[in-house]
Amino acid sequence: MTERSRRTQRIEPDWWSKTLAIILLSYPLALALAGLLEMLLPPGESRIQLIMWSVAAFVLLLLAFSFLLRSGQRAWWVLGSATLFGWTLLKGLQILTGSAG
Repeated sequence: MTERSRRTQRIEPDWWSKTLAIILLSYPLALALAGLLEMLLPPGESRIQLIMWSVAAFVLLLLAFSFLLRSGQRAWWVLGSATLFGWTLLKGLQILTGSAG
């Protein structure tokens, strides 16, 4: 791909596919990220509130990020891969540390 063709590439307005990918994959990915955050934070009462509200923040960040992707197919691949990786990492860490969940 030449330099000129890279500069002229646009973000495709593939809204339906991107929106469907966001609806189906951003919430599970946000839950995996919140689970990883829960493993990092020290025990405490305020930790529960932080984790609960972080899910909404993660979903909004993923929403904004997903619409910057060039196509709906790329949104599916990126969000799907990130969701699979997030849950694999979370479950693997839970097994290694002996955490319940």
